[in-house]
Amino acid sequence: MTPLFAAYESAKDRMNLTYPQFAQAFKAWEVMPVKAKGNLAGAILWNGNELHCCILPEFHKRWLVPSIYKEILHTRLERFGSLITKVNKHSRAGKQFVTKAGFQHIETQGDTLIYELRYGN
Repeated sequence: MTPLFAAYESAKDRMNLTYPQFAQAFKAWEVMPVKAKGNLAGAILWNGNELHCCILPEFHKRWLVPSIYKEILHTRLERFGSLITKVNKHSRAGKQFVTKAGFQHIETQGDTLIYELRYGN
C-alpha cells in the first residue's frame, strides 16, 4: 500500500471520490508517509500551509510521535506562520487532533470545520 492510498483508505467513508479521483485531486500535494511501530499508518498531505492528516483508524492515537509533531507544529508552522486544516464535523479523531495541537476553529462550510494554527499562539 502506498502512503497516498493509505490516506485515501483513511478518509474514503467521508468523501464521494474514487481512488483515481482522490489521487488526481492531490497530485500536486506533498505526501508525507506516517508510520507507527514500523507500519504504514497513513499520510500527511501538504499544500503550502494546508495540511490533512489522513490516518487509518487502527492507528488513531498511536501515530503522533515526536518527530511528526515537530515537523507539523514547529518546522512547518515556523516556515508558514500559520497552518490550515479541515475536519469533517463527524470525525471525532480529527477534532481530537486539532484540539490537542492547538488549532482554532475559524469557519464552517457545511459538514467541514476549518481550523487554523498561528505561529506564536
